[in-house]
Amino acid sequence: MDIKPREIIGRVESKFNIKVSYMKAWDARQKAIKAVFGCWKESYRSLNLFMKGIIQAMPGTVYKIQSSNSYRFQRLFWAFSPSISGWRFCRPVLSMDGTLLIAVGLDANNGLFPIAFGIVESECRILDLVSHHVT
Repeated sequence: MDIKPREIIGRVESKFNIKVSYMKAWDARQKAIKAVFGCWKESYRSLNLFMKGIIQAMPGTVYKIQSSNSYRFQRLFWAFSPSISGWRFCRPVLSMDGTLLIAVGLDANNGLFPIAFGIVESECRILDLVSHHVT
């Protein structure tokens, strides 16, 4: 995932002594990513099915997928049913982790209690997510 087209060009040149254009290297990279991880569009389509499967396994779980007008993934928010019902036994303080957004509370034993989860396109958008679901 981290290899750039310029690095691909360098490796092909050094190993096979063949010059490759930037566009060919970029295209090869895209095809390799698709072969390993599958199609991005198909992954996005299956996200809804995945979340519905979680709801089927844990009724009362809530989620919201937000996308742009062009159906580009922007963010996903979800809270498991046990976390929703367990929140009432926690202290009324939430903390957020900024990598995979996780809202956690403290339970009666000072243990971390996960309340809700989110995935956003960038950490700078965290305030949009929090303000939208808290108010």
